[in-house]
Amino acid sequence: MGEPSTLSARRRPTDGRLPRPGAPSWMSRTDPMGRWLGTLFCGGGVLALISLALPREFLGSATLVAVVALVAFAIGVLLLAGALNGGAPSAFFLVIAGANVLVSFGAYVSGNPSSGAELFYLWVTPYAYALFSPIQAALQTGIVGVCWGLVLVRLDEQHPSVGPPSRLEAKWILTIITVIAVGVLVRVLSRSLRDVDRRFHRAFADSGIGAAFLSTDLTWLEVNDALCRILGYTSAELVGRPSREIADCDIIAESHATVPTLDNQVVEEEQKYLRPDGSTVCLTVTASLVAAEVGDSYVFAQYRDISDHKHAQEELGYQAAHDPLTGLANRSMLMERLEAALAKRASRGTGVGVILLDLDNFKIVNDSLGHHIGDQVLIAISPVIGAACTPGDTLARLGGDEFVVLCEGLSGAHDALDRATRISKALAQTVELATGQYSASASIGVAVATEPGDDGYALLREADAAMYQAKAGGRGRVELFNVAMREDADRRIRLARELRGAIGKGELLLEYQPTVELATGHPVAMEALVRWDHPERGRLSPDQFVSLAEDAGLFAELGEWVLETACTEFARWRRADPATLVRVSVNVSLAQLAMPRFAQRVIDLLIRLSISPSSLCIEIAESPLLDNSFALVSLESLRSWGIEIVLDGFETRRSSLDHLERLPIGMVKTDRSVVARLTERPRQDAVIGAILAMADALGVAFVAGAVETETQLDQLRAIGCRLVQGNAVASPMPADEVPDYLRRIWVGPAGK
Repeated sequence: MGEPSTLSARRRPTDGRLPRPGAPSWMSRTDPMGRWLGTLFCGGGVLALISLALPREFLGSATLVAVVALVAFAIGVLLLAGALNGGAPSAFFLVIAGANVLVSFGAYVSGNPSSGAELFYLWVTPYAYALFSPIQAALQTGIVGVCWGLVLVRLDEQHPSVGPPSRLEAKWILTIITVIAVGVLVRVLSRSLRDVDRRFHRAFADSGIGAAFLSTDLTWLEVNDALCRILGYTSAELVGRPSREIADCDIIAESHATVPTLDNQVVEEEQKYLRPDGSTVCLTVTASLVAAEVGDSYVFAQYRDISDHKHAQEELGYQAAHDPLTGLANRSMLMERLEAALAKRASRGTGVGVILLDLDNFKIVNDSLGHHIGDQVLIAISPVIGAACTPGDTLARLGGDEFVVLCEGLSGAHDALDRATRISKALAQTVELATGQYSASASIGVAVATEPGDDGYALLREADAAMYQAKAGGRGRVELFNVAMREDADRRIRLARELRGAIGKGELLLEYQPTVELATGHPVAMEALVRWDHPERGRLSPDQFVSLAEDAGLFAELGEWVLETACTEFARWRRADPATLVRVSVNVSLAQLAMPRFAQRVIDLLIRLSISPSSLCIEIAESPLLDNSFALVSLESLRSWGIEIVLDGFETRRSSLDHLERLPIGMVKTDRSVVARLTERPRQDAVIGAILAMADALGVAFVAGAVETETQLDQLRAIGCRLVQGNAVASPMPADEVPDYLRRIWVGPAGK
């Protein structure tokens, strides 16, 4: 609360005590009865002065009466001023008693007691009743009775015409009764007011809500214990101190400065105060001015601690605008800032763009390593992306593994591409997780606002389309949006939606490509490859829809269908020709391997179809995610049942060698690029020869995959490669053609 703007502070007592608003007395500054009685008391002296204007023969000694009247008036003023300024009324007892004696004596000598003395008695004594103890009040009454009786005797002696003694006695009795009655009435009223005042101050002191009386310059006059607890100060540290000294001036409202001028109004504001330890407490201050016709006005204020409420509000506000996992801006804040940036783009003359990142293979991380590891990846990746952003950019997480960077102040599309490329390079590093190292990469789409009326949601859709184009181009790429991408994105969305129903409609089928012995041409395994017979687009290869299945969350479901169908068709081949010794090979995703009881479900399937576990090969893609403990348990369990484990996509990377050493692998299949380099690099045959030697040393079979030409076959044959797969030896074939192929190709004794 600030300085008063129109009311100046009145001078406070110099004895070190602060006036106490609402002091327990009927003569207090807030009691109209006290003000009126004090006024009438002073008026008694005034009437005594007026009596000087009466004829002289009525007055006796006019000089003495004037002196008496002046003394009475002065005593009344002193008594009233003392009560109004916090003085102790009991200290005036002897003064009042002496005034009674002096006035009575003056009236006795002058012989004219009606010249103001009677009125003086009638007001001084009730005042004594109110201020003093019953004993003091009784003593005052006795003094008045004696003095008044002497006055009446003197009056009878000097003025026999007044009447018989009985009239004087009646007048004396009536006066005493009147004095006592008025005094008792005033005392009863005073005690009632004191009780009310005492209850108020008890409620004030014991209230659980902070409360205080303040002067009009907002200096604390009196504070209760609750306010002391809230603010962390003692009462002695607050009383006499301006409230602004500990107020947080950064948020002082202008209306606080006008609180003291708002008579009969209540002002409620939020205010922050600084505690002694430097912390801040937020309070709701309800203040009102109590104006006094006599004495100082003051402010009564109540303080409620709303720190927890404000903290909860701030927390809710933060949560409403931030991602709870990474602490980055969420979609709501991003869209708010994006729309604001687009609205200001024309006036600034600079471009606005969005960079949308989607982490590659993140779903496999979640499915194979668990969501808690996926969360660790997101938390670890967020600062990496943030460090690569330009100051002033807004980094937000939309959900899952999608991040968006809002770029303002772009000089053109090339500027946005440069920023996206910088982010992509920053992600090309190894991130340390609790379970080991993780190599991150992201497919990035960039869209830049080019038209004045560009919409924020449309800009995000364009960036999303560019991101899908980057993902389709091999992942880990950066693409700038163009119109053709929007059509491609729409096509992918429709295709993903159609894929959900393709399994149930029977539109998926399997083709099988053999792995053969290069020396004899005999097939040793048939790899199941999924195809989609789309009713409108025709036969689709895995490259055209498997990534869609991953993005749509259908990867595990698709893998389960492939495994079930491949084993069922293999069982049919065996029933048709029990001498079939070839095995069936099925690709299994890391998401499937990490599923609970995956190995047991595979064994249950083989038992149900009466297939020997040794007739099944499980192919897994080479990936650092194979370090997942769940995947390792599944592989070990499958291997213990006699199922062959094939590591697909094998290269000469260190991670591949580590997997070859640690995993229960019985066969490795080279990546497509390894065989393709045979015709491009003169020394590639030596590399493959080294892999062959290493595999032989470890007791692991080696398969050269994706062999497409006769030249490659000849080179592999010269190196000593025994097993090959690819179109150069046999193309994928429908399931119903496999039995004829096997009968035609396979030669040798049954059971070999």
